[in-house]
Amino acid sequence: SSDNNIAEVQNNQLIIKTSGVVTITATAAQDEKYEQATATKNVTINIVTPTITMLPTVDAITYGATFEGATLLGGEANVLGAWQWNDDLNQVLDAGMHNLKVQFVPSNTAWYSVVDTTISVTVNKAASILATAPIAATDLVYNATAQTLIVAGVAEGGTMQYSLDGASYTSDLPTAISAGTYTVYYKVVADANHTDVEVATLTATIVQAPLTITAEDYNILYGEAAPTYTATY
Repeated sequence: SSDNNIAEVQNNQLIIKTSGVVTITATAAQDEKYEQATATKNVTINIVTPTITMLPTVDAITYGATFEGATLLGGEANVLGAWQWNDDLNQVLDAGMHNLKVQFVPSNTAWYSVVDTTISVTVNKAASILATAPIAATDLVYNATAQTLIVAGVAEGGTMQYSLDGASYTSDLPTAISAGTYTVYYKVVADANHTDVEVATLTATIVQAPLTITAEDYNILYGEAAPTYTATY
């Protein structure tokens, strides 16, 4: 063999040690009938690609976390070896399914090649947070105009929405004109990476305005029109 690290002859047999191109020279010694003869051949020993019979898995994470430090579980091949990550594990992925790169590294890399492939990973949605709940506006007194019933809430991972009927929601703050007590429904409508916050309620009240009637004393004769009084609030 031209390279004993790749192959060598032992007891008239060719022993393959690793992949590569080997130049083999065979020699027949001279005897009483024949002269010495020599033949040379190049032999290519190809590295083998392992067969993956089962991909590894990894536990799901929640949005905001990364796969840094996540352990690859299981995975099988037709030769001995180990699985390892081959991707950026510090990236924050959106909620949903993603493919990340992994490698199968054979124990004997002289004979078998490293296999690059991908596995599916799951990123679960994180819970939205109602950071500050809305509160009822105070000192609301009827004045014949629309008044805002609440002070807005603050959400993380979604949008605050409000309703006066529990069916139709909008991000606009609810208003009312008439005096009375109103039930305000509110919830957090999550973005693509979070889950919704369930509906809750609060009550807000517009109190009746005080009414003042201004009148003067009148002396009228029978048959005359009654005086007009003015009411203000």
